[in-house]
Amino acid sequence: MKKILIITILLLLLAGCTDKGTVTSGETATTSKWEVNSNVEGMFVEPGYKIELSISEKGKDQVTQVDKVILEVNNKDLAIINEDGSITVNNDALSGMELEIKVKFKELSTNLGYTVLKPLGTTVDENNRILNESDYDVVVNKKRFLSSDYVPKDLVKVNVPTQLENPEVNQMRKIPADRLHELFEGAKKEGFTLIARSGYRSYNTQDILYRNVVTSKGQTYADKYSAKPGTSEHQTGLAMDITSEGVNFQLSEDFGELPESIWVKENAHKYGFIIRYPKDKEEIVGYAYEPWHIRYVGVELATKIYKSGLTMEEYFEKAY
Repeated sequence: MKKILIITILLLLLAGCTDKGTVTSGETATTSKWEVNSNVEGMFVEPGYKIELSISEKGKDQVTQVDKVILEVNNKDLAIINEDGSITVNNDALSGMELEIKVKFKELSTNLGYTVLKPLGTTVDENNRILNESDYDVVVNKKRFLSSDYVPKDLVKVNVPTQLENPEVNQMRKIPADRLHELFEGAKKEGFTLIARSGYRSYNTQDILYRNVVTSKGQTYADKYSAKPGTSEHQTGLAMDITSEGVNFQLSEDFGELPESIWVKENAHKYGFIIRYPKDKEEIVGYAYEPWHIRYVGVELATKIYKSGLTMEEYFEKAY
């Protein structure tokens, strides 16, 4: 991201505008003589990054300072325009958000589009402890650890049918819980009844669960199907295991073949969720196929991951 690359964008005049004025019927619009130069390489930009733009005339060395250019951003909560004409992406911007910069200069008018994405290396410390534990785009896996004392501050009881009596696992963070309710209602409209089985789990609960699996089924099985404490998405309050009557309300790979599960796979992104552990991706995500495990990341990021066909890890790593 630090590498400077000058991106030359050839621009067509808006709706038939030329340097001489409005194009009348029968005339041909000509290409603008101005180009936009940006220091961003590719389409991704990270939080806190400073985007620097300039306008230059084609075929000449002259560069017009940005203070002579009119700039607008689509979301002032996502980025700010500085006095020197640069644009700084806010530090709390989440992955998947779309930043659009409108550039106007003389007859030139165009939009530059970027997608916010956090490099994974910037979100862990030297011991691979996660630094952005409370972010919706946090990546948790066997190599990236949550602290033992992390507890989300906005946990609430989910407003959907649940399977287990334990009040702890019937919780999620507030916004994911609201979106889960909407997802279940969307499924119901299509004739599907979903049941929430296990949401938030504390570090200590995950520790007990993992040890029990090791004791009952062995270390190899436990490492394939259960997370060590600190490496479970359930601790974030952003994940929920769902099930249905078709698999006797259990967590089974057979759930993935049911119509309700197929509907979830095809529609979860509309509510901000992804299928976190897809089939045949164990070497990448670290866990065996879990069609029941859905993870909230926000609608923008969920939609991009879904359309890409990639896992969460692959999507982040491909960008850089």
